[in-house]
Amino acid sequence: MKSLVWLNDAFAELDKSDLIRRERVVAWRDGMRAIVDGRDAVVFCSNDYLGMARGAPATDENSDEGCDAGIGAGSTGSRLITGTSAAHVALEREVAEWKGSAAAVLFGSGTLANIGAIPALVGRGDAIYADELNHASLIDGCRLSRAEVHTVRHRDSAALANALTKGGAFRRKLVVTESVFSMEGDVAPLEEWVDIAERFGAMTYVDEAHAAGIVGPDGAGLVRARGLESRVSATMTPAGKALGCEGAFVTGTAQLCSWLVNKARTYVFTTAPSPMRVRALWTAVRAVRRAEAARAALKENARRFSSLLNSRDSVGGNEWSAIFPRIVGDSATALGVAAKLLDRGFFVQAIRPPTVPDGTARLRITMSALHREEDIVRLAREIKDVVPPSL
Repeated sequence: MKSLVWLNDAFAELDKSDLIRRERVVAWRDGMRAIVDGRDAVVFCSNDYLGMARGAPATDENSDEGCDAGIGAGSTGSRLITGTSAAHVALEREVAEWKGSAAAVLFGSGTLANIGAIPALVGRGDAIYADELNHASLIDGCRLSRAEVHTVRHRDSAALANALTKGGAFRRKLVVTESVFSMEGDVAPLEEWVDIAERFGAMTYVDEAHAAGIVGPDGAGLVRARGLESRVSATMTPAGKALGCEGAFVTGTAQLCSWLVNKARTYVFTTAPSPMRVRALWTAVRAVRRAEAARAALKENARRFSSLLNSRDSVGGNEWSAIFPRIVGDSATALGVAAKLLDRGFFVQAIRPPTVPDGTARLRITMSALHREEDIVRLAREIKDVVPPSL
């Protein structure tokens, strides 16, 4: 097809930079063991932190909260037409209680939540102040808002205050950050950023993708762990990580959530998640709230791996994070190291630009409560063996 001839050159350019991506076929076995592209491997790059993805523990079968009503394979319409069932309402109430908020809004995914909620909160004539290492979906949400975006040096409170000080006469201002950063494994200085935002009359939007389920009371996340739930304007919690499902929630005041129901285009103009999917989500939320043993196991595995790796480039494994980035520099090296690890029975993905900045290609290792001690010990040994000493 002549109209697609340009793809030949485009793919050649990607190949030259070692940036072509492809899916790997993963067939799960038990725990974190799987067949990856036909080879046995222990998976160390999944976001299934608590081991919930292949079946959360059964919850209250005889609940009187109405979540079983209207279960079906399709929702038949958007939430504002025919897509809201008793299951949707029960789930949002459960999540609001879990997150310590007045209300919650269910979206189809974390990306849909971020690219829908942020443009609903700010637009032309407004300003966004965003951490430079925010997730791509946050970046896209900021761009789609058409607000003036100010990128703030990573975790730099002084830079945030300086940017807000220099800000013009904006209608509204919004500070956007992750709580635990997905590619770094480090933690936002949430108290400082919320203090600064309040000082300048700015709203705050916090993505809890890699903190929800892991930290805080009942695993509610870092915002609740730091006692900020009544001060953060909006919190986004995806279900595809520790909850082991699909979907996402934005929580906040009842008025804010009502605004999103009216203005978030990825909520208004899409078919609602099916009642069957919502029932699974409701079950997962209730299970995660009670998963103290799994949280303890995850924390111990992260502590063990951190002590074994002892690398200046692996900043994860603190009490808030189960993510360990091992920076190797260029994309070719990252791909080579990942291939060697797979040959030795460990599936760890190479993360390359544009997911991370140029020159910081890395292995992104994630811990799960399901990992075995012997596999953690072997992985640490293999990483020391296959990563070039200069790195």
